[in-house]
Amino acid sequence: MDQKDKYLVLAAMAIILLLAAGSLASAGCACSGGGYNFLIDPAVDISMDRYDVPVQEYVPASPANKVPDVQTAEKSRMNLDLKDESHIDLILTRTTEGYTGQGNITWENESERAVAMASLYGSKLSIDMTSSRGALYRLNLAREGSTILGDYSKTSPDGQNLTGIAEGKWEA
Repeated sequence: MDQKDKYLVLAAMAIILLLAAGSLASAGCACSGGGYNFLIDPAVDISMDRYDVPVQEYVPASPANKVPDVQTAEKSRMNLDLKDESHIDLILTRTTEGYTGQGNITWENESERAVAMASLYGSKLSIDMTSSRGALYRLNLAREGSTILGDYSKTSPDGQNLTGIAEGKWEA
């Protein structure tokens, strides 16, 4: 390749580089390979100096809209499903020492009355319950909102023990 050919190759490369640089410059952004200048399009506004949606005022909930908390309500209702497929429904009454309760234990087609004593420490609820047939239940539950979950043990009058998981709702 002679000197003249080298100059022609260099000139061709310079023209290619100028054309490539020109197409990038016309795009308005060095990161864009296309020919559309989106930065000066009036439909694209990235100034972020205003919001299209107005900021709504904070309005605290009125006392009529607030759901009573089980810790402050005089009476509350508890519904629990136990591992042995039985179900406990209790009405708890707040006392100075904790809670007392009455309700039913239901399984299959049978139901029996029950009485309970409960104490709440933070989010931990302990319940001791006795059925009308003499079964003793001890429940250790954790509360998060109206949901309660934990373990229980049941001692039947004949001495049989059963342990499992209890979960349900506790609402005022």
